[in-house]
Amino acid sequence: MIKNGILNFLKNLKHIFTPLGTLFLGVMFGICFLVSGFKTQVNLATTQIRQITAEADISYESLKKCVIDSFSEISFEDPIEAIKTLTSQEWLNGTLKANLENQFQNYADFAIDIERVVISAINGYSVYIAIFVICSVLGLVGGYFLTRFLIRRSIAKRSFLKYILVSVLDSFLTAGVAVLMVYLTLLWTPSIFITSIFSIILCGVISLFEAYVVHAYKAVPIKNIVNIKNIFALFASNLLIYLIALIISIIMFAITNAVVGWFITLSLLIVAFIVVSLNAEAYVKKVANKEEQLSPSSVAKEEQVKNN
Repeated sequence: MIKNGILNFLKNLKHIFTPLGTLFLGVMFGICFLVSGFKTQVNLATTQIRQITAEADISYESLKKCVIDSFSEISFEDPIEAIKTLTSQEWLNGTLKANLENQFQNYADFAIDIERVVISAINGYSVYIAIFVICSVLGLVGGYFLTRFLIRRSIAKRSFLKYILVSVLDSFLTAGVAVLMVYLTLLWTPSIFITSIFSIILCGVISLFEAYVVHAYKAVPIKNIVNIKNIFALFASNLLIYLIALIISIIMFAITNAVVGWFITLSLLIVAFIVVSLNAEAYVKKVANKEEQLSPSSVAKEEQVKNN
């Protein structure tokens, strides 16, 4: 099973370009909205500030430089924190107001109106940031489902009826395990360490049992599928797949840059997660197919074909 799982992962690494492509498209669409939104909000704020300061002795270029300098003091490494800072009263009444008051003697006469325009521009731009996040997430999710379809078709293809069956079965079993783990943790908090290990083992049991029901029911004895050896082999296989994905990600970060590294890492994790989730099915299907080929009826059919 370990060899089969690792080979499945390496064989399906070719599908890494699917989530990579959809994620890239999602981010590109999101960036288009960011650029468009930035231009819209800047033009709107510019028009409003010009109207406010039209009769005052204030240089628009100096005002623009002052605002830009105030923005440059904020770190945008964490976009969410940056937005929180920009919309906070501390920044508006602190950094921005202080810089404007130092630059213009009569700024106080227009302070309220200018601050209102700045807040409106920031709030308006936050909508475009949200759209950027949504586009990126849609690209990632779309890539996941498309990649899962391609990988399943190559290693664990099943009919729609079997898909419904395993989905219902998985829902009941997973929900039952989750409720049991939470109940045991509430009874005794330190048991979370024990239940975590127990849940990993149970997940292996569930995966193998579901795969048996879908691909090997009545064809192979259940004890040949759901046993201690296969449970730990499945766990070891999945662990090795994640380890290989981690090593490749570290290498990509080292030889490229952070942006490319994260794109590749996310795509690798998608492929690894999908292969891990299908490992049990791929193994059981392989065993069932082998058993079917060795069955007396299959051997008799082959001999009959040869004789004819």
